[in-house]
Amino acid sequence: AEQMIYNIAKGVIHDIRAPLSALKLIISVEQKNLQPESIEILKHTITRISEIGNDLSRSSLNKSETVSNVNALLGGLVSEMKVLLKTNFPDVEIWFDPKAIEDDISVSIPPSVLARVLSNLIINSAEACSGRNGKITLAATRFVEDQKNKLKITISDNGRGMSPELLHNLGKKVLSFGKENIPKSGISGGSGVGVFNAYKAIQDSNGTIKYDSVPEQGCTVAITFIIDA
Repeated sequence: AEQMIYNIAKGVIHDIRAPLSALKLIISVEQKNLQPESIEILKHTITRISEIGNDLSRSSLNKSETVSNVNALLGGLVSEMKVLLKTNFPDVEIWFDPKAIEDDISVSIPPSVLARVLSNLIINSAEACSGRNGKITLAATRFVEDQKNKLKITISDNGRGMSPELLHNLGKKVLSFGKENIPKSGISGGSGVGVFNAYKAIQDSNGTIKYDSVPEQGCTVAITFIIDA
């Protein structure tokens, strides 16, 4: 079964290379007609798609990989998310302060995995905020606990929030909440798989993930890692 999954993954990686190459060619040809910011966002998105494909390969799941510059990853992700929100959730804004932490902070998790986890959590926040002038804040804080330097990444929103019962079961099984009243956005989501996978991905990288929420008062997700020496 493991070999079959590996073979399927290799096929997926092979199949997405052609359309990605076509997108890269279009960007190079149309550069003069695009804004520099748009070009960078497109390049960043293509890179992320490539990394997601590579993650499907067993050989790419190397837990020794690190995010060498957390600030750079978060900044690139926010730029990408702003475009997505403008298109799919026009009444939702996202805010991030790139000066909150130093640029040289690194943590032990594959960059593509952290970017995918955060992207899914931001989309969840956008869905919860949709229709209520939503605000999402992505923040990073460095602190010391148990004589260890740690990094906390938080995603906060002013959305619908969650009940204590739902909070208790998050990460234990695939759950979905309040998606039935959310306008169709044209992006993947709504099954609750993203939250379940976020827990697994962060815990597999020796991090922790914690939700804090009150119904109709928003939600905060906190992800904590030990900073690499």
